[in-house]
Amino acid sequence: MFLTSTGTLRPLAIELTRPLNNGKPQWKHVYTPSRDATDAWLWKLAKAHVLAHDSGYHQLVSHWLRTHGATEPYIIATNRHLSKIHPIQRLLCPHLRYTMQINSLARLALINASSTINTSFSPKKYSMQLSSDAYARDWRFDHEALPADLVSR
Repeated sequence: MFLTSTGTLRPLAIELTRPLNNGKPQWKHVYTPSRDATDAWLWKLAKAHVLAHDSGYHQLVSHWLRTHGATEPYIIATNRHLSKIHPIQRLLCPHLRYTMQINSLARLALINASSTINTSFSPKKYSMQLSSDAYARDWRFDHEALPADLVSR
């Protein structure tokens, strides 16, 4: 990425790599912006490829895992340990009311092996495994609160 004088980031190159899979050869190719017609279209296709994978990552990790999945322990703990008349329970209730039901439906319809997200994006049958691995590797309770959250950003 290159920071322009106007303060925007501009991509300089995109490297696409195909991993080894079922005996198919692995390859790597770097695409760069070009004025030549063929290379210009290859650059646009490489950008589309990156955007497709980024949207899959966003849906699976950023939205599902770091938003919906990460709130479940808090909802369970709140419901188990705070009475219905506790001020914090009453404050959180409108925000957490349907989250567990939404998450349950998401597991059934959106992120399982034959779901909408997996047939539209790339993870396919591995999305639950990717979610579990990312959660186990990246999520720590002590890093989700201030000031550690701000430092990590």
